[in-house]
Amino acid sequence: MTSAIGLRLAAVAILMAGLVDPACRAVGATPRVDVVLVDEPSLDWPAADGGRRRDRAAASMARIARGLGSEHAVVRVVSHADGTPACLPDRPCVIVTAGALPERVVAEGSTLVGIVQVEDADGPLVAVRDVITAATQHPGAMGTMQVRLAGAGVRGVTSTVTVYDGAIPIGSARHAWGDAGGPQDAWVEIPWLPSAAGSRRLRVAIEPLAGDAVAQDDERTVSVLVEAARAVVLWYEARPSWAASFVRRALERDPRLELRSRTRVAPGLERAGGRAFGLEPADLDDASAVIVGAPDALTAAEVGALERYVAARGGSVILVPDQALAGPVMRLLPPGMEERLLADAVPVGGLRASELLVWPASDTRRALDRDPDGRVVVTYEARGAGRIVVAGALDAWRHRGGPAAEFDRYWQALVAGAAAAGADRIALHATPARARPGERVRLTATARSSASPTPAHLDMAAVVTCEGVPQPVRLWPAEGVSTFTGTFRAGDGPCRARVTVKGDVTGGAELLVPVDAAPAPDGRLRARALADRAGAVLVSAGDEPAVVHAARERLPRRSDGDPAHPMRSPWWMVPLTACLGGEWWLRRRAGLR
Repeated sequence: MTSAIGLRLAAVAILMAGLVDPACRAVGATPRVDVVLVDEPSLDWPAADGGRRRDRAAASMARIARGLGSEHAVVRVVSHADGTPACLPDRPCVIVTAGALPERVVAEGSTLVGIVQVEDADGPLVAVRDVITAATQHPGAMGTMQVRLAGAGVRGVTSTVTVYDGAIPIGSARHAWGDAGGPQDAWVEIPWLPSAAGSRRLRVAIEPLAGDAVAQDDERTVSVLVEAARAVVLWYEARPSWAASFVRRALERDPRLELRSRTRVAPGLERAGGRAFGLEPADLDDASAVIVGAPDALTAAEVGALERYVAARGGSVILVPDQALAGPVMRLLPPGMEERLLADAVPVGGLRASELLVWPASDTRRALDRDPDGRVVVTYEARGAGRIVVAGALDAWRHRGGPAAEFDRYWQALVAGAAAAGADRIALHATPARARPGERVRLTATARSSASPTPAHLDMAAVVTCEGVPQPVRLWPAEGVSTFTGTFRAGDGPCRARVTVKGDVTGGAELLVPVDAAPAPDGRLRARALADRAGAVLVSAGDEPAVVHAARERLPRRSDGDPAHPMRSPWWMVPLTACLGGEWWLRRRAGLR
């Protein structure tokens, strides 16, 4: 009887399940995965094996689709430039790329399984991220360029960066990467010497590393203006001075500087030289820097003129004393000065001296050069829009020793740097300083004068020439009565802006606005950083099985397909009939009805 009851209960269970009619889904081995090709120009470049990168990418996508199964692979193509994300929300994906990646790579909620690079992804990778250089350079002087590099897999590697003007190398530097793992960034300073005057388009390129295929992110271009115009430096000696005489000889040999001088040879008697006539406001305004020899002999009126020149004009004043300072000039000095006399000369930057004016070692904000004990000898102080430099090496001219090349180079670099830092009489700025083609650029012009800190009567006109086509720019008053601003649209090449001013301040200024195409995306480095961040696998073409394995291991199993109703199958009549028939037979055998 127990067997008969069990068969009856089984038949009742089958009937109840048929009445409920439950639905279920089949469970797939992997969910549907997007296999995305990033379509960009480098796909048409030759591949390392002699074929085409696009063909290698297509073959790679086909291998991934076969490995996942055609029912689980959805092949898509996106552009790296139109803003379409490679990975869509709630969809796992595999990216196939020849280098570039879209700006929006992975949408929120998506899962990046792997990245397949058509070219080798295992070797060291180095790219040029950014280039910063002065907008204007003198053809007779060495320039300095700041280059930002990015590297991955470069532990213990040395990179060579070269600056080219056309096919001519004009500067080079080497950078040794550290031992840190993962992606690294580094700034490299490259000295370079202009090959010709005019608007120059320079190319900064990295020497390819072994295993690093030449790609679009191995170089950048930058526009600079090389002008032969020299910075005007006003030379003023309150009395004859040996120290000032030797400094002047050094500066006369610098092609970057135009010296205009005046010397007071006796009380009430002055001798003018060059085209300048003393510390009159008009003469001061023409100079980017003023060098004062024997500043202890300055009068209160002369000190006042220098103060106005520094604060309002934004110029640089360099004091070259030959003895301890006192009198009105003390208004130009930072506090805490002491005189120090030594038995032997000591090094101070590129100079040597035994008679020093020093400031406390703790005065770090104003230190340019120090003595061996750390006390400040060459000091700097900002005043208003300008600056004051005091060279406290009083007898450095006595200790030049042999050829005076080091002495000359020191003073040439100090004065040229101060002149470059001094504000132009017509200060011209562009925002952004480096534009993209078609970008709107704001031009700001400011007139400065030591005679009138805020000139009231000004007439400014601006013309911008892009690709040889001049266009007038309307300037409107901005902050302060001496500042005007206007906008123009950049072309495809460098734009040269020219502003002329009439009124209380007269003069002109030019500015080169470099126009650089959008930098090529450093996709190979981005791919490695993206894979590390997302926990995805990064492989080269040919290693697609690793991506397929990662998809099967990492992605959660999920239900797929249409709902199924197993109780609707007619085959359930067979066990139902068997259960009912077996229960009837057992009851008959036991003599029951």
